[in-house]
Amino acid sequence: MESGDFTRDDSESHPAWHTEPPPSTTIVERIAARAEVSSDDLEPLYAAIDPDALDALFAPRPNGSDRTGGQVTFTYAGYAVTVTSDRSGVSIEIDPLDEHRE
Repeated sequence: MESGDFTRDDSESHPAWHTEPPPSTTIVERIAARAEVSSDDLEPLYAAIDPDALDALFAPRPNGSDRTGGQVTFTYAGYAVTVTSDRSGVSIEIDPLDEHRE
């Protein structure tokens, strides 16, 4: 299992991810690294989930407050991906699908 945390920079007039890239890009980069391929060799993320919608779900609210308590799980390129938001920030877990089969 691989996970990562993001923090947000709410000092600007529009909410922005403090740690770049946003979750959608990070997911593609991490899976490409684990599979030892170029991210260009993976199917587009939008074949599994709308990347803009995913990033919007976990971005700060327009007033700058964090979104907490959200979770999305989907499969992409042979991996189960779970993005979670709680009071400590956003985390991403990436597990090979074989680990999820009984």
